[in-house]
Amino acid sequence: VHGTTDRIDGCPVTEMMATGKRVTATLPVGSRIFRVTADPLFDESGRFAGALHIMSDVTQQEHAEKILHDLVLQQEAILGNIPDMAWLKDDQGRFLAVNEAFARASGAAPAGLIGKTDLEIWPRELAERYRSDDREVMQSGKRKTVEEPLSDKQGKTGWIETIKTPIIDGAGHVVGTTGIARDIT
Repeated sequence: VHGTTDRIDGCPVTEMMATGKRVTATLPVGSRIFRVTADPLFDESGRFAGALHIMSDVTQQEHAEKILHDLVLQQEAILGNIPDMAWLKDDQGRFLAVNEAFARASGAAPAGLIGKTDLEIWPRELAERYRSDDREVMQSGKRKTVEEPLSDKQGKTGWIETIKTPIIDGAGHVVGTTGIARDIT
């Protein structure tokens, strides 16, 4: 691939020869990106006899991972700058992302809420109500605005205006909901 017998900086074969162990590295070669694995081969007496050198072109995978990483950063930037409670849920009602305002109201860290449902966060009566609204939004495929109570972890009850919207995938299927809620107490 590199068109030379000279040693290439970062080439896993060099490290593999020094350590006698498998080494994997991701290397740019021209405009492509390769994942290179070098495995040592030993003869019957245990002496180094050569190497198995496997290369995979991972240019598209690396590009897709960068796009995904950038999208996550953009989502975090949006959620992090919304002063109202905001969230994304999957079609089973599990939280995929929440912002700091949501986390404060629930009394938990944002990362601790990922994968949980309303039933694990809010009082049962409120959670059932929120889940019912989610089901309605997913079944109708339409946005819904409601005024509803919210009890935070300190036991303080207030009123919020909530806007819930279906999340639609590229094939036109509803795959969850997103919402934003503002304190209107």
